[in-house]
Amino acid sequence: MPAAVQSHDEMFLEDSDAGLPELPVATEDELSSGGFRWRDQLAASGISLGLHAVVLAVLGLFVFHPLLTPDLDLIFVETTWQREEGAEASLGDDGATQFVAAPVDSRIVHTRVSTEFTPSTLQDVTVDNPVLPTSQASQVLAPPPALPQSSLLSPVKPSRRSDPGKGGLIQGMGAGHATEGVLDGIRKELTSGPVQVVWLMDASISMNVDRQEVAARLYPFYKEMALRDKSDSFPLLSSVVRFGAAPLELVKTTRDFTKVTNAVAALQDDTSGQENVFNAIQFCLAQYSRWQGTLIIVVWTDESGDDTMLLEDTLRVCRERDAVVHVVGPNAVFGSDRGTHLWRDGATGLTFRLPVKRGPETSLPERLMLPYWHDSGIPHAKMNGNLVAQDLPWYGGPMREGMLSGFGPYALTRLALMTGGTFTILNRPGDRTIATLEQLRPYTPDYSAAREYLSEVQSLPLRKAVSDASLLIWQAPQLEPPPMTFLFSRQIFYPFAPYIDFRNPANFRTAFRDNLQKAIAGSQAEQAIIEKAIASFEATDLEPAYEEEKSLRWKAWYDLNYGRLLANSVRHIEYQLTCAAILTEGGLNPETNHVRFETSKQYKGGRLSESRAIRARELLERCRKKNAGTQWDLLAEWELNRELGLQARQIVIPPPPPPKPPTGPVSPPRPATKVTFPTL
Repeated sequence: MPAAVQSHDEMFLEDSDAGLPELPVATEDELSSGGFRWRDQLAASGISLGLHAVVLAVLGLFVFHPLLTPDLDLIFVETTWQREEGAEASLGDDGATQFVAAPVDSRIVHTRVSTEFTPSTLQDVTVDNPVLPTSQASQVLAPPPALPQSSLLSPVKPSRRSDPGKGGLIQGMGAGHATEGVLDGIRKELTSGPVQVVWLMDASISMNVDRQEVAARLYPFYKEMALRDKSDSFPLLSSVVRFGAAPLELVKTTRDFTKVTNAVAALQDDTSGQENVFNAIQFCLAQYSRWQGTLIIVVWTDESGDDTMLLEDTLRVCRERDAVVHVVGPNAVFGSDRGTHLWRDGATGLTFRLPVKRGPETSLPERLMLPYWHDSGIPHAKMNGNLVAQDLPWYGGPMREGMLSGFGPYALTRLALMTGGTFTILNRPGDRTIATLEQLRPYTPDYSAAREYLSEVQSLPLRKAVSDASLLIWQAPQLEPPPMTFLFSRQIFYPFAPYIDFRNPANFRTAFRDNLQKAIAGSQAEQAIIEKAIASFEATDLEPAYEEEKSLRWKAWYDLNYGRLLANSVRHIEYQLTCAAILTEGGLNPETNHVRFETSKQYKGGRLSESRAIRARELLERCRKKNAGTQWDLLAEWELNRELGLQARQIVIPPPPPPKPPTGPVSPPRPATKVTFPTL
């Protein structure tokens, strides 16, 4: 910084904390927390709509459960490896790699991951002032219990409202660019009255680099404000609060802006792994309720939060306080709440993808979470529930959770827009976005309250079919592609590469038959669920409704979801028939000791498979044509890239050569890998 900036007396005004009243301190027992559920938003409202009883039953049971289990272990099929069969590499209590026996099952549980992220190259940004000592931070505070607990039966009608198509949604290109956009909004508010800004900062370790960049941008802004405050213009006060499991006030309301920049730069991590952002916003509304000017809360986070069930109550209190909420937040995962953060262990250099919450972009599910087949016959390795990043594709696993929506998470975006604020999508380096925000404007999600959204959806047949099928899939056990490769093992060291053991034909035949029968049963169970979802689309002819539908988003979902349901139905039919053919007498060649399933243009299912395959292709090709360059286009393309038929390739693996006797000193065993994973 220039030398002139170093002078506190010249550039900043005296601290005015002494004149501010003290607010009561709450105990830790008064702090509240929660977990993300789409169901929670509905259950909290006490919905009493006159809708079809089946719809209400679905909503009562619905839980976004498939993506709330990031630590699901891989389940390996039986092997003949000399170590414990079906084992998975994991870490013991002492941090050393060990093997733990896994249940024998023919299903391969695929991992669920999201977008790539490469940390910013900006690592050494500093503020040329003494860092605020941690001892000066206030005690942990929480909203007093007197905050209004409102009902969702009366829709929120805020006096302020931002248009998502006209400045409410912003494409941020890095933390620095996003900061400048927020600061421009503060400057605009200062033209009409006094302002207090609360910098509400996510204290997770994944925000370290961003916080440094924010602090660097705040310093010149507050220098500008200090000079301006010497005139007769409206005053600007600021405070800093961090949040994780609970909010923590770091800087009380002040005009000493050096404290603000230092506190943001020196903010300590919260290691709880929780992100209770709405609880923190309510804390700020209570803590700074005495301020008579405009209250602006600026939320900086890279997750969607664990307590989104507090959305509507928080929105109501913001309206009563006439507070504006600006959010700089993540690009939500497309139709999912679960993403990943790329992390490298400094001690070993090993890379992993750690789970973080990054979505969803809608209040209720619109995307059918159907798996893609044939990506890999063997799932990617995991350690302690974290994905091994090596050789992991950018889009994630078979559920394609790495696909970003191009919009922010629904709950935070709704809060910002309905308080007259903005949501800036924080696109970090490495976040792969299929389309720009401008390209996706016609596909903007519905940011109305969940009950209003549901009422409209249930009144329109095409939207109802899409929504009913999506809810059905979400409340079912997670669908997985059946195994395409059988009886494999993994190496015990990073990256835990898979390999196929040699078995003599007789031993292979016995184990393979048992695994194949389990695979057929699993496929039949999943097909039954898919057939119920297909019925949602085929109860009536929806093509007239398709032509009348004005929303590009709903038309895209209709083509993609219906087309993928038909395609998955054909895949399951062909899978079961292929398995049955192998199980018949003479289905396996005498010398076969390995089988791999591959795609085929031929159908064993006759007219049903052929007719559904034709209709699936028509829908998916129309989806691609009408939504070119979007996420719907790519998801449809991925389905079309693989033939729907199936064939079994029989393989003969020769026995390994006899081991050679050692000719020199025996190498010592490779040391166990020790990794300590952070909590994001």
